[in-house]
Amino acid sequence: MKNRLRDQNHIGDKLKMFRAQKGLSQTQLSQLSKINIAQISRYENDQAVPNVDIIEKLSAALGIDYLELAGTAKFNTVEYDKTLKDSKSLPETDKLIIKEVVDKFLYSYKINKAILEK
Repeated sequence: MKNRLRDQNHIGDKLKMFRAQKGLSQTQLSQLSKINIAQISRYENDQAVPNVDIIEKLSAALGIDYLELAGTAKFNTVEYDKTLKDSKSLPETDKLIIKEVVDKFLYSYKINKAILEK
């Protein structure tokens, strides 16, 4: 998944909207976020999708909650299936590491779900 998020409402449109609401130019947002102005332009024009770290920097610079900019990540089943298929060609030791990480995540998920259901 390459650590990227894509919202049903394009992040670029929301970034442009929040920047305008705050009365900031791309240059000012670039200075506040420490992100290159050309990259901000690419995000706003949907020529690139910011990763999680960049979304955090941009939302902090805009003074908004991370989720206001990131929104809800859209799950891509095709990409997920490709990742699973690709992982099958990894060496056995790498597959064991991935399995351990997934098992720990599922265990934690089940515990959290049980706590919330009480």
